[in-house]
Amino acid sequence: MKKFSLFLFISSLCLVSIFSSCFELSYFFKSKKNNLYAFENKVQATNSCKENIFVYSDFFGKELKIDTKDLISISSQYNMTDNELLLKVVDMGFSKIQALHFVFLNFEDFISNLCYKLNVAPVDAKLNCDINQTYLSEGKNGTEIDKEDLYEKLYNVFTTDNSKISVVNILKKPSRTKSDLEKLTFRKGRFTTYINGVNQEGRINNIAIALKKFNNFELKSGQTFSFNQMIGETNEANGYLPAKIIVKGKFVDGLGGGVCQAATTLYNACLLAGLDIVEANPHSLKVGYVASSFDAMVSPGISDLRIKNNTGDSVFFATECTDTYVKVCVYGCQNEYEIERRSQTIDFDQEQYPDISYKSESYLDYYKNGVKQFEKKLRSDTYKKVVV
Repeated sequence: MKKFSLFLFISSLCLVSIFSSCFELSYFFKSKKNNLYAFENKVQATNSCKENIFVYSDFFGKELKIDTKDLISISSQYNMTDNELLLKVVDMGFSKIQALHFVFLNFEDFISNLCYKLNVAPVDAKLNCDINQTYLSEGKNGTEIDKEDLYEKLYNVFTTDNSKISVVNILKKPSRTKSDLEKLTFRKGRFTTYINGVNQEGRINNIAIALKKFNNFELKSGQTFSFNQMIGETNEANGYLPAKIIVKGKFVDGLGGGVCQAATTLYNACLLAGLDIVEANPHSLKVGYVASSFDAMVSPGISDLRIKNNTGDSVFFATECTDTYVKVCVYGCQNEYEIERRSQTIDFDQEQYPDISYKSESYLDYYKNGVKQFEKKLRSDTYKKVVV
């Protein structure tokens, strides 16, 4: 009877010790990672007794050898093997996942590394475009390890002689398929402005740099872009060169000259595409590359071009700049109306306003099946004379 009582007493002490440690696990595991490290320092950690695991993935169709030598085990603290301690913790009412995290201090890192090697992210279908057409690429399915299944099988690996498991892969479909993008291949609007004159190398360079930011740019539904934010600072560091700009009623050389023509071409393409114009402002002087009241002057801190996508789906931009012309095309869902631009001159008393050169208004005319449905007035602008 004494030997039996002593055995019960020693067994009780062992269970109390394990229960106490498991209680510490519950506390530290729910805390932040530095607390888990604090717990790790309180025990004598050794490597796992398993040398490796062979994981078979149906997706890859082959075995992957996973070394477990880096797993930090605390089993030796209790003079037990990994499988003995795991079974004991589960017998005390803890889950298999809790047991694995308790026995192996860096088990979460081990799982993350395994998932990194076996998970395959899905690839979305893509739409690329140029001035003339769109190009669609197929999306690809991905796979993700079923973690609940993985925990169960890893527990079995450490509590049995088995060293091979077959993981269950969950199919992950791309969020965007080719069929999703096919409805966005319509040309909603395209506009061209021309580069006239000689010695326009700086201007051409600046337009090309600015519009490159918009080439194959996707503006999602409800989003608004800022031209100034998109192109950044028009300085030498960003590749911009001196060209003609308007300052205090005069045409003078300045860094970034020509970006207003880039903005204007973009602005008119967006008008024809039916997008919302949040902000667009005229120049102080009339410019020669677009009809009056259809220009878009941009200057950081002073004036911006801001466009909002109101179509209910994404739109895509294609741009092109050569020595003679600038083009912008907008692709997306099919327009409800055919849109045409109209600029109208406004008469005024030149004697009463000697500093004014031109007054104009701009309109959009909306057609369906060749019949005009309605019109929309955009702006009324006044352009001053060039200061000499």
